[in-house]
Amino acid sequence: MLGNLKNGCRTIGGLFLLAAIAAGCGGGESSGPETEPTGEELVAQGWEAFESSDWTRALARFQAALSADVLPADAYNGLGWTYATVDSFRLALGFFDAALGAGVAGADPYAGKSVVLRENAPPDYAGAVTAASEALDRSPRYQFAHDPTFDWRDLHLLLAQCNFALTLYGEAGAHVDSLGGTPPDPSSPDYVEELSEEIEDLASGIAGS
Repeated sequence: MLGNLKNGCRTIGGLFLLAAIAAGCGGGESSGPETEPTGEELVAQGWEAFESSDWTRALARFQAALSADVLPADAYNGLGWTYATVDSFRLALGFFDAALGAGVAGADPYAGKSVVLRENAPPDYAGAVTAASEALDRSPRYQFAHDPTFDWRDLHLLLAQCNFALTLYGEAGAHVDSLGGTPPDPSSPDYVEELSEEIEDLASGIAGS
């Protein structure tokens, strides 16, 4: 599901408007009063849609949760991950920051934020390193519950890639080692090229797992 994140617009107001229209357009006539879903139920529906790769419904459910009487903070997290998955990285970043501001606990917002900071244009390698490190500090064997193929290995790979881009080769090598790779000898005249090749090999292995 997160292959595009592992490898590598409408305004928010407009999307909220579309979500509101979708929520208000029901087919047929009701046989009786209907109970509005709670914010928690809307978030659960959003994650269910996310796990089914139904991005449109996921966005609509998470957005609807933002209008609930009791706003579940995880709605921001869900919007962040959904926008990240469809490559809307700037929107995703805003919602991950909102999730952290709303007090979402755990590693999820940091893990997602690290990916969008790396994938955004221009990439923020230093910010991605900080966010991924925060995620691993909270969950050293992190696994995203709503897509278990995205886990701690992806975060260590991201850290290796970003540190390499920052020319922090020793740090990059440490994350290669964390993934079971073999960091090259720093005294080798081809050290940087060999380190790059090792990171690429690890990326191919993780992408195929």
